[in-house]
Amino acid sequence: MASRPHYDRFHGRVHDSERTCDHPGCIEPGEFRAPGTRHRRGGFDGPGEYSWLCLDHVREFNRKAVRTARRDGKPLSGRDRENLQILGLDANADRKLLRKRYAELLRTYHPDRNGGDRSHEQRLLRVIDAYTELKRAPAFA
Repeated sequence: MASRPHYDRFHGRVHDSERTCDHPGCIEPGEFRAPGTRHRRGGFDGPGEYSWLCLDHVREFNRKAVRTARRDGKPLSGRDRENLQILGLDANADRKLLRKRYAELLRTYHPDRNGGDRSHEQRLLRVIDAYTELKRAPAFA
C-alpha cells in the first residue's frame, strides 16, 4: 500500500518527494508546486503542469507573482489576468488592443488561414474563449 505524502505547516509542501527543485542549478528537494513557471498552464482542457520548487525558490516565485494594478484603475480578476496571458497581453491592454491581438491570433491559428494545419486547434479554442470572456469583463466594457 502506497503511503500518502506528508504535509506540514507550509501550505502546499509535499515531503518525501523524489523531485528536485526545477530552478536551474538548484539541488534542493522540489517540495512546492508552482504554476506556469515552465510548463503548460491549466485551462478548460485540464489542470496543466507545474514546476516543483524548493522553499527559497517558491518564495522568490511568489514575490514575482504580485499583481500590479491597471493604470486606469479598472479591476481585473484572476481569470481576466489568465486570459490576458493566453492572448499575450499585459494588464494595461485596452479594448482596441484586445481586439487587434485577437485578430492576429485568429489569423495565426485558424486552419482556414494557415493552410489547413489543425495542429493548433486547442490553442485556437483557448484564444477564442479568452477573448470572449475578456470582452465582457468590466475592464474592457
